[in-house]
Amino acid sequence: MRGRPGLWLLILLGLSSIARGADDAADADWEDVDWKTVRTEENRFVVNGLNPADTQGVAIWMEQTLRRLGRDFGVRAGFDPFHPLVVVLHPRIEEVSLHQRGRGRRLTQEIRAPEGDGFDSLRFAEVFLEAILYRMFDQQAAQQAAVPPPVPGWLTRGWAPEFVPERRGTARARGLARWRTADLNPPYTLTGAGASGGGSVEDEVWAVAYLFALVPQRERIWREMLARGGLSADWWRRAADAGSLREAHLSWEIWMAERGRRFLSDPSAGALFREQLARELVFTPGRFGLDGEEVPRDERMTLPAVAERLDENWAPLLLQAWRSRMSMLRFGQRAERLQRMDLYVKAAEALLEARGLRGSRRAEALERFRQLYDMATEMGREDTERN
Repeated sequence: MRGRPGLWLLILLGLSSIARGADDAADADWEDVDWKTVRTEENRFVVNGLNPADTQGVAIWMEQTLRRLGRDFGVRAGFDPFHPLVVVLHPRIEEVSLHQRGRGRRLTQEIRAPEGDGFDSLRFAEVFLEAILYRMFDQQAAQQAAVPPPVPGWLTRGWAPEFVPERRGTARARGLARWRTADLNPPYTLTGAGASGGGSVEDEVWAVAYLFALVPQRERIWREMLARGGLSADWWRRAADAGSLREAHLSWEIWMAERGRRFLSDPSAGALFREQLARELVFTPGRFGLDGEEVPRDERMTLPAVAERLDENWAPLLLQAWRSRMSMLRFGQRAERLQRMDLYVKAAEALLEARGLRGSRRAEALERFRQLYDMATEMGREDTERN
């Protein structure tokens, strides 16, 4: 077979000692931990944890988010394979935090976060954005022999929900409710250099949304932040091409009114999840980068359809890639949705196991697949009926 699998098969899962980061977390408490470590493409990110599903899900989310930051928001942050961004996940860690030191090629960064039920996906997204933006500011400042500014808290707090679908709608809905009662602060009151973070999360979410809608040339935003440490009221006026701050404020009010009209027709976060999961349950091999004369690249499939063709050469590669994709979708979901996704993952693993078996043992593995898949499907039906 020609070709190769896509990104999902480039994530390498294995056992490793912890990859140390900025603050050298070589505490004696960690010495006997059996870390499950994921290293992503080109060693940009190294994720250490106890649960392979958690480490893989976080690693895939970071790679996807980094690509989106570059593609959609002009964030250009280079990585040295000898100084990756390190993530440590462990139940004994109490809160998400960023530890970094050095500059340029000597910059080392480590994010520490609770693993399991204590993991806060929104806070993790905030800290990840802070790390990536600081890396970009540091690299740009080095070209000018300047000191990089701190990453504004209003930006990371207001931007993080965009990358955690389960949390995206809530802050926006609350912000629109406040705007309708004239209780939402306009963005230019929040974003000046040295802003103390006096606004609410709702203020910050809509400030960031308006910022990226107003300025399609993202480089203008990053240049101003690098030079001034924030975005002044006059910068917002000029960005809106307004003659006065009053006119700029009116432009923001009109934009918010249009957003409010559109938001009323948006599906809820739960509906968004069900829609996304439905897309993942019907797939094509080509979507995962599989190629070759034997591969039905554009044929729409489900896991039961793959079970019928389990002995074809492309089947295990497709199942592994699909399993990795589901690990990404786990990020930020509630417990009952995680349970459903885990059933689908276990169903895929049962198919992979069945492929290497024959006779009654293969029949048992296939029966286990059907049971797991049916349980997950029934959970989805119940979720739809409840909502």
